[in-house]
Amino acid sequence: MEGGSMRLILFSCIALAGCAAAPMTESECRDTNWYERGRIDARVYTIQPAVDQYARQCAAYGLQAPVAEYMEGWRIGYGEWNTGGRM
Repeated sequence: MEGGSMRLILFSCIALAGCAAAPMTESECRDTNWYERGRIDARVYTIQPAVDQYARQCAAYGLQAPVAEYMEGWRIGYGEWNTGGRM
């Protein structure tokens, strides 16, 4: 593997770990566009939906994450990622 590719993989892993570790604030739980968050999560991270993690974090503030909105965005974003944006 050439050096540039290895650096890109390393950077991606660090960035992904940083995103997963950052808890949502109360204002993020209130103000997030959940559809868009789901779409971006799928396009950027292409991992399992993180809505359960977000729901737990928002529940700590007495707020409920709108799972259906997030999952609709995630489904669309995953389709965009899976087709290279050629939907």
